[in-house]
Amino acid sequence: MIVDVNESLKGIIAIAIAENASDIHLVPGKKPVIRVHGKLKEIYDYPILTETDIADMIYPMIDNRKKLQLNKQGSVDFAFQIDLFNKRFRANIFKQRVGVAAAFRILSGDIPNIYDLGFPIMSMNIIKDILKKSQGLVLVTGPTGSGKSTTLAAFIQEIIVSSPVHVITIEDPIEYVFNHGEGIVNQREVGMQTPSFAQALKDALREDPDVIMVGEMRDLETIKTALTAAETGHLVFATLHTNSAPQTISRIVDVFPPEQQQQIRIQLADTLLAVISQRLPRTKDGRRHLAVELMYNIPAIANLIRSNKIPNIHNMIELNYSKGMITMNKHLDMLIEQGIITEEEARKYRISLK
Repeated sequence: MIVDVNESLKGIIAIAIAENASDIHLVPGKKPVIRVHGKLKEIYDYPILTETDIADMIYPMIDNRKKLQLNKQGSVDFAFQIDLFNKRFRANIFKQRVGVAAAFRILSGDIPNIYDLGFPIMSMNIIKDILKKSQGLVLVTGPTGSGKSTTLAAFIQEIIVSSPVHVITIEDPIEYVFNHGEGIVNQREVGMQTPSFAQALKDALREDPDVIMVGEMRDLETIKTALTAAETGHLVFATLHTNSAPQTISRIVDVFPPEQQQQIRIQLADTLLAVISQRLPRTKDGRRHLAVELMYNIPAIANLIRSNKIPNIHNMIELNYSKGMITMNKHLDMLIEQGIITEEEARKYRISLK
């Protein structure tokens, strides 16, 4: 969606882009704030924003449907583009104690190559193998702001430029716009072209897809349908807000009623291809670098899932380091050895095994 914005907001966005910011915050009673390499900073030469200032910036951007949603639910999500900057943005407008506030995520216009994401070189053979599969479930996990959407976008772009496949993405909102390559891609936005992830995923099974990307598995119905899609001959990519491979598997199983959990463990063991858990620690020069845990579902790990020995998966990842798997803690150690991050920074992201 291309929108027109007023001159004040254009000026703030221009400063944020020049500063290489990832986010913009507009809050009444505060100067505009941007996030640069993970840290918040004010735009000092800008006046303090009033409720009216922010309303004048925000309301021209949203149509009547979004205004109704904002008034009814207290917040609205959407993505937009401004031709002047050749950038896409993800927006959340929300009511707060005094008026409305806004948070904008600045999205890179270019989808990175899979080799530029920051995965360990020794893990790239696993990544390339995953992207050549014709069916199975690939989960990219981590907290908000850990680069999951960027990783998924790079994966999907790699697939469609090299393979004659039909890709359907289900997103909330659409962040990256894909170009057709050897394959074709149809992108659907929740709230715009479909009412929910679960409904769009059910629809997708009747739309002749080869690859399905689910922006987020939020509920039991979506998880159940994603597993079915992976089981019935589709390559499915999805995200979860979990920090490790064992936690991811436990989270999926625990969503289901106790009487169904053993069956889900069996289904996961058979359909899961990989779990990629991500964080973005700060580098010594103040930037961000990918730290990753990569689990590839070999038969030994599948047996652990079936037999409900999930905590043992961490040891199995360590044992298969030579094959390209890696734990989060091991990758953090590598980044320290390479002089990219400090030990103090690594401690923030280490996985406790207790």
